[in-house]
Amino acid sequence: MIQNKFHTYLCFSLKAGLIIIFLLTSTFGFSQDEEKRVEQKTLPITFRFDGGLGNLVQPRAMRNNFYSVGDMNGGFHFGFAKGWNVGLNMRYTGFQIRQGASNVIDTVIAGIINQVRTIHNAYTPGVTIGYDKWVGQYSFFNFNVNAGYSIVRYSKIRNAFKGDVSASNYEALLIEPGINFMYFFEDRVGMTIKLSYSWTNGWFRPEQVGLDKGALPYTSEELKGNIQFISFGLGFIYSFKRVI
Repeated sequence: MIQNKFHTYLCFSLKAGLIIIFLLTSTFGFSQDEEKRVEQKTLPITFRFDGGLGNLVQPRAMRNNFYSVGDMNGGFHFGFAKGWNVGLNMRYTGFQIRQGASNVIDTVIAGIINQVRTIHNAYTPGVTIGYDKWVGQYSFFNFNVNAGYSIVRYSKIRNAFKGDVSASNYEALLIEPGINFMYFFEDRVGMTIKLSYSWTNGWFRPEQVGLDKGALPYTSEELKGNIQFISFGLGFIYSFKRVI
């Protein structure tokens, strides 16, 4: 199990690193082709969207037993100074328990075991402060910090669970520093690549969603730490002002 996890994270890191290296090489190539100094532009209004996967870092109980079902973020960004912008965005992040990883079953119907498929859903409206550093005529890096308020709602809780389902719902602060690379291939439309780290003021409580009664219940050591994850995604940007 540990070796498989290590192999998964290693492959992810290598792929992300290769893509970033390729983009950096391409970007500096574009810059060298331009004889004049790169102009630092301000885009008045843009719509930015990205979608990808979140890779849990902690707590260990979630990192080892949940997988990402999606991490999507979209919003409008408003430029107010040379490269600086503020954005209003909405984000969805979901993690689902791995089949058989809950140590419990849901129900047995006609001799068929129904596995638990509980999903941790986080809906996060937020505000982003970012800076666009242009490295070419059509490309730039965006450095940003997002602060949001996550509304967490669990779904597909096992039918056999007799507890108070509403107790699993909670709200928590989220802080997300990140970096994006953006390249315009049309006069208003471009592609994006994202890498970020999210910290939430929230915790995994298996007893609140019926995941604490298995043959191998979670230990207190595995439950330590706020929910944190790394996100990698691809997306697009639309500028209301012509770029090319």
